[in-house]
Amino acid sequence: MILIPLFMVGCASKKYFKDGNKYEENGMYEPAIVAYLNALTKKPDYVEARIALMRSSAIFATQLDEKITEAYTRRNDEVVVSLYQTLTTLKEKTAPYNIETIISERTIGQYNESKNRYLHDSYEEAMKAMGMGDYNKAVKLLQGLTSVDNNFKDATEQLKIARCEPIYIQANIAFHNGKYRTAYNFLSQIKKYDSNYKDIDQLQQDAISQGMRLIAFETINNCNSYALLCNKIKTQTLTTVNKSNDPFIQMVELAEQKQLEELQKELMQSGNQVASQNLIPVNAVIKASIGMNNKTTPLTSKKCKGYLRQTDKEKNVVYKKVYYYEYSRTRNISINFSYTIMSTPSGAKLSSGTLTPHVSDEIHYVYYDGKNDKYLVPGHWEKIGKFNAQEDVIYSDANSISKIRNLADSRKELKSIDDMQSELVKSITTSLSKAILSTSPKE
Repeated sequence: MILIPLFMVGCASKKYFKDGNKYEENGMYEPAIVAYLNALTKKPDYVEARIALMRSSAIFATQLDEKITEAYTRRNDEVVVSLYQTLTTLKEKTAPYNIETIISERTIGQYNESKNRYLHDSYEEAMKAMGMGDYNKAVKLLQGLTSVDNNFKDATEQLKIARCEPIYIQANIAFHNGKYRTAYNFLSQIKKYDSNYKDIDQLQQDAISQGMRLIAFETINNCNSYALLCNKIKTQTLTTVNKSNDPFIQMVELAEQKQLEELQKELMQSGNQVASQNLIPVNAVIKASIGMNNKTTPLTSKKCKGYLRQTDKEKNVVYKKVYYYEYSRTRNISINFSYTIMSTPSGAKLSSGTLTPHVSDEIHYVYYDGKNDKYLVPGHWEKIGKFNAQEDVIYSDANSISKIRNLADSRKELKSIDDMQSELVKSITTSLSKAILSTSPKE
């Protein structure tokens, strides 16, 4: 088992080495180098792979050197820079295996001259592209430039602008067309590049203010009869909706919101600057009705004949004839919750539905005297007294014993009404919250 991983590593390194040989035989030195490096990664002391890497990297470096000179002669600065980066990458990759890739002074000089021209030309071309609104071209140019020198002038900052500005323009167009969610999403994209770009934070807040759907429960019919249930449904729905990640939908308490609106009016009338932050009015309400059905059956009992398993003084198993009782009871609770979500003041219906969750519980158990219930054995007997093999029957098979033991250990109390109602409230609030969130503006 210990040797298996070593064997697998050896196989992998040999495969990479063979692949490298094939590439090298066909004059494909760059993929050959990659294969030899993979072989050495798997097996650092692979001498044959190191020799092959040394050989192929020397040839590839010479080829790169010749291509750099050729591109320099043609004044193709971008190609010179790209080839030189490939050469330096080769030097870095082979160095850990004591392979030195020599870069001539001539090549370094050619690169430095071409690089300076490339940086200046790319920057000037990028600025022209941005001036003409061709941000895609500018991004491409500035990305190439900063990959060579990210400290060149203000190229890094200009790259942020080239990435952010077209999205910023789209965000403003969406905002002015009333597509506030779209505008918000565009502004969120900008934050990936520059979290402090222009006034995007304020614009996002403005988009939320304009596009938010602020919802409150208006009325719940029959709420007086089921005050506790109503309060739980209101509170849990409000909490669930407000914990969602949707910035364009929020629930509030209607009474508290009206108080805030009145306070704001008073502040505005007195010229108080605190009122400068506009209070978003409730623009959607939930009208609902609730009803509940609770049916709990009486506890039913049945007198049964059976046996109590005991041991006598000689520790022999004996069965005592006894009466025990079998009890059962059920409880079913259901809620009917109808709702309509309407926009205000138009009264347009946004969503509606009827939720009818129900829960049930049942107890079924046997009882003798509590402490000896676990020794009950099912069976039948005709007369109390000693066991009569002709008339009496003991069901001592494993299945019968297991059944009566389970009944003896079963719950003897139904779930409380409060607990069952809590399950129903959770079901209602989950479904109602989804319906509320589905009314959130899509654009």
